[in-house]
Amino acid sequence: MPENKKSNTAQWWGKYTESQVHEKEKFLLLLYELCQGVEEPEQIAGRARLSLKDMIFSICFKVYSQLSARRFMSDLRKAHQEGLISHVEHFNSISNYLQLESVTPVLQKIIEESSSPLKAVESVFAVDSTGLGVPCHRKWYNRHKKRVQDRRAWRKLHCICGVQTNIITMAEVSDGHAHDSPFFKGLVQQTARRFQISEVSADAGYIAAHNQREVLLLGAVPYIAYRSNSSPYGRPKSSFYKRMLELFEQRKPEFMEHYYRRNNIESTFFMIKARFGGFLRSKSERAQVNEALCKVICHNLCVLIQSMSELGIEPVFYSPSSMEEEVRPNQSLLTKAIIQERLPALTTKVALKEASEKRPVNKRPDADKTTQPLLPIFEKENAELLNASSTETVNDNSALKEALPSLKYGRRGMMGQQLLFL
Repeated sequence: MPENKKSNTAQWWGKYTESQVHEKEKFLLLLYELCQGVEEPEQIAGRARLSLKDMIFSICFKVYSQLSARRFMSDLRKAHQEGLISHVEHFNSISNYLQLESVTPVLQKIIEESSSPLKAVESVFAVDSTGLGVPCHRKWYNRHKKRVQDRRAWRKLHCICGVQTNIITMAEVSDGHAHDSPFFKGLVQQTARRFQISEVSADAGYIAAHNQREVLLLGAVPYIAYRSNSSPYGRPKSSFYKRMLELFEQRKPEFMEHYYRRNNIESTFFMIKARFGGFLRSKSERAQVNEALCKVICHNLCVLIQSMSELGIEPVFYSPSSMEEEVRPNQSLLTKAIIQERLPALTTKVALKEASEKRPVNKRPDADKTTQPLLPIFEKENAELLNASSTETVNDNSALKEALPSLKYGRRGMMGQQLLFL
């Protein structure tokens, strides 16, 4: 047993202390390596632009320091002396670049690249969102007092993270009143470009047939909590939806054994807010979005520094293998064959009465648990074949879309054909 570590769940305090003592110097080196992959925009006319690499470095370093732009200049001058940036720009230039809309996709790409060194560790992911305060107010009508009042505004950070190391693989920022469910598909798809996903867990805010379907198409199992009023009756639902609902209601400990991994994303949000604050300094909307993404980048680099000490990982960014891996490793031809073979057995629609009939809750038919296994979706031999053929990938969703007709089952009657995933 390693020194200073009493059990598998206890903190490895020796390695943790080592990572914390040398965090800032390692942070700057990792951030410098990440910024070297930023492509400079083409200069066509006008004054010479500032180096985008240096500005991205300065923006992220400023968020990490949690200082104002003026008080941050001493740290920036020291970084210039160490050769991390080519020139020390004015503090107003840092604020101006933080408000550029063109910086947002660059920061999101850096988030993906900063998580790629841990793709061999993470296979189970969790999705959720959290609020970040902003120094702005918005007007709203108080129907009780019957007058317009000011209300504190906020931004919402949507993330997907690995449950082992709390690394964030993709993040998006929206208005504070935006719903969580529409962001689920994009977060999972971007994560699947670099990671092999086996499970995805989320709270009841993401329960929807199209979200479950997206995870299934990636060869993973969705553990999404159901609401208190969720029912297998009413509108046509897939049998997978019904079986997972049965697992949630009748065999809850088995469901919760996987679903409880979702709690790790709450720990991830706590790590971000405890270290970099839960408040955004910027006043403009675009600057708030970019500042929130910079917080995610700083968090990922801190996670990498700790993983370097505890797991012995040597991060390599923009490697040829990761640059060529712009397709989902899960979406191989063999995955398509497995989906065609296994998924219809899980999604075949059970014969029901007319959809307009309402059946009482106490008369739900019990599923045959012996002949209709819920999990796992893929057998072990299929998983071994999938790992052996990971090189046979496709460049888009066209191959998997051909398998969709096998996922759509229904019954023909006076109401026409009913599809599972609508």
